[in-house]
Amino acid sequence: MIEKLWKTINVKTVQHILLFTVISGIGFFVGLLHLTESMIISDNSSHFKAAGFVSQYLHNNNDNNNYKNKIC
Repeated sequence: MIEKLWKTINVKTVQHILLFTVISGIGFFVGLLHLTESMIISDNSSHFKAAGFVSQYLHNNNDNNNYKNKIC
């Protein structure tokens, strides 16, 4: 029974399906890596911008407070 089934299956068709599966798997994996990388990079850049803004604000605010304290 298995021999009959094996003989009816076209080997070329199996090769095409296997090739398509392997290429699709590689494409999916590369796409997933690219998506993950872009999410990590874009997520961190907004945090760095916010941290830079807060740091600059505190620096400017500290300078203003020191100047006001010296005048008084």
